[in-house]
Amino acid sequence: MGFLLGLVAQVAKEQRRGLVDVTLQDEAGILEEKLARLLRGMSAGETLILGDPLSSGSPFYRRAIVARGQTPTYPREELIYTTNTMTLTHDPDRAVSGDQTLLYPRTGGAAMAKLRNMYFFTSVKSDGVPDSSALNVYLEFDDDGFAGRKKSDGTPKRSQVTRYFTVKMRNN
Repeated sequence: MGFLLGLVAQVAKEQRRGLVDVTLQDEAGILEEKLARLLRGMSAGETLILGDPLSSGSPFYRRAIVARGQTPTYPREELIYTTNTMTLTHDPDRAVSGDQTLLYPRTGGAAMAKLRNMYFFTSVKSDGVPDSSALNVYLEFDDDGFAGRKKSDGTPKRSQVTRYFTVKMRNN
């Protein structure tokens, strides 16, 4: 009987870990699709502005300012990752306050999935010049120890999913 209970407990633990892994992949995929759709609609001819570097002199940034076309017809939009709250915000018009929307965490999303790290960086053309029409995005999700995995010293081990993708801005 003890063996059977131990087996049931082990199966339940593995199911929980599997569910956490699938959930993290789903959350990463949903956010990747949202960002790709939003960024593809931006103008390749407008200046891409990156801000809030990870560290001094770093080529990686927490903030990206883009536009669908020329001002004043098209406002400057901004994507902002805030590290202390692990949130990603989209501001569809930087000139208007209070119109920001939260892209992550998303409504109805998994509470255990945390967007632990995110940053943007530009691509480089074959001649070494930055390509401001292609934006690279790095996403790092984890479960904050929810799956119950442990390190060898017994401390919680986070299950982690990373995504890296490039979006070519298509609008001219």
